[in-house]
Amino acid sequence: MRDYDAITLDMGGTLVDFGFDVAVHMPPGMPTGFLAALSRHRRVAAENGHEVDLCAVMREAGADNPEATTAALIEREIGTMSVYPETLETLRTLRERGYRLVILSNVWTPGDAYASRLHELGVWELLDGAVWSFETGYRKPNPEIFRRVLEVTGSEAARTAHVGDKRTRDVKGAKDSGFCAIHVDRGPHPDDRGEDAEPDHTIPSLAGLLELFP
Repeated sequence: MRDYDAITLDMGGTLVDFGFDVAVHMPPGMPTGFLAALSRHRRVAAENGHEVDLCAVMREAGADNPEATTAALIEREIGTMSVYPETLETLRTLRERGYRLVILSNVWTPGDAYASRLHELGVWELLDGAVWSFETGYRKPNPEIFRRVLEVTGSEAARTAHVGDKRTRDVKGAKDSGFCAIHVDRGPHPDDRGEDAEPDHTIPSLAGLLELFP
């Protein structure tokens, strides 16, 4: 019997590339206090393990129409999403081999818009589901969101691998939750810190999963 039944996957930086920079891609009409409010919310989220609510940030920053401004920013973010060259073939092969594949991603609005874009990119139909931090209220590396994803995969932590490009969120969260931690090393990430847990495996791209999961 093989060691693992399910593989959970980070989205941005792992399955898809985001060319998004919030300071660069802000749409017209953004409140002047947005970046400062976002920084405050992100600090709190990092401390308590709960997700940032982008619409709440907009309200705090003084947006005239927080919902519309949030939607405009998310549209710009999603517009920068592109699939890595190896993503589709890797997912297709893993699925054919019988692994359950579920996204586990930190996002700051409901996941529907991201799912729609993943469908356009050909990714969504290769997955068995997704767990979005905004909808659970918890963000990686909080162990609670890792517990929630097991409800979707139907597997045990010891028989689940998590794949991601961020040591702080993905590797640490997976190790603390009893998952096998696989780091996709696409280069340094600004959120990573030296004290983070070491992964069980490091691969340069998703294609490396095909050797780890025969």
